[in-house]
Amino acid sequence: MSDTGVYASRYTHVREFSDLLDNVLLGLLTESTEDHQENIRKLADELDRLADNADPDLADIQVRGLLRRNTDESAWRRIASKLRNAKDSEDVKAELESLAQDLDRDLSDTALKMRSAALR
Repeated sequence: MSDTGVYASRYTHVREFSDLLDNVLLGLLTESTEDHQENIRKLADELDRLADNADPDLADIQVRGLLRRNTDESAWRRIASKLRNAKDSEDVKAELESLAQDLDRDLSDTALKMRSAALR
């Protein structure tokens, strides 16, 4: 696989998780959680699944690697629990914002690498 293909695959997997996280965060910030309950459930399930690390595929490994830069599995479980129980919404917003910023930085870096690889 070419460098561009490797980076494109990585970008796609991380982008999907990042989009879900952004949708949940936007719903919490606009306090329209009723409209976003399905996304909240999906994100909580995804965070728990990543924390459990059972049968990870390449996409899971990539997302876990990025999230582990500044957090760990116990933080992901705590966030998932708070999302499910609608507890400490200000705290959850801050934690989700931090995760979103980390992922956004990586997506920007990956996009630059894709462009560089395509120019070779």
